Formats: sequence, C-alpha cells, structure tokens
Amino acid sequence: MERKHTDGPWKVLFDEGNDMHVVTMGSALGGGNPCEVQHRIEYNHGLYPDAGTKRHGQFVEADANARLIAAAPDLLAACEAAVEAIEKNISDEPYAPAWAARLHTQLKVAIAKAIGGAQ
Repeated sequence: MERKHTDGPWKVLFDEGNDMHVVTMGSALGGGNPCEVQHRIEYNHGLYPDAGTKRHGQFVEADANARLIAAAPDLLAACEAAVEAIEKNISDEPYAPAWAARLHTQLKVAIAKAIGGAQ
C-alpha cells in the first residue's frame, strides 16, 4: 500500500508561548519552514505545567500523548520489522507457537490502522 504519511523522524516540543505541544516532521525539521501545516501538529490543550518540579496530571498526559504521536513512524517501522521476522522465521514452522500467530495478527491490524487500511 502506498504510504501517505511523512517519514520520520518526528520531534515534539512544548511551545510555552502558545501553551501547546508541537510535533514537527519533514521540512519543518532542521531549519525548514516551521509553520508548514502538513509538517506540524499543534496539540493545544490549555494546560500549563505547574511551577516547580511536579507537573499537573493532565499536562503530563498531554505531554505523553504528544510523544506517542511523535513516535508513530518508529513504532510503525518496528511493527513491520516484527511482521517480516515472524513471516520469515516462525510462521512456516510446523510447530510455530500460538503466540506467534496472535502477535502476527495484532501487528497486521495495527499496521493497517496506521496506514489507513482499517479503522
């Protein structure tokens, strides 16, 4: 299936001036146009981190969500590599473990969801 997403890496930062997490990718990285819409995800949540070292729970959750979004290309590549390894090394074995079949199915569903083949 043809890929439509921007290749990694994707990076996340917190824009304190606008109170949002920003995931950047493609031409927005490395001095490109940082405002290029298709290469910038603004995750505006209206949550300021608390003063001091402890952060508000909702801010921590928003930060984690932004980091998960930024990790998506790497996670997709890892899923595809795992599928390839299972198909090449395990699935043809006559005594392939049941976990391999379950894992293969889970990975294929996640990949399809990521690239638009399933919702």
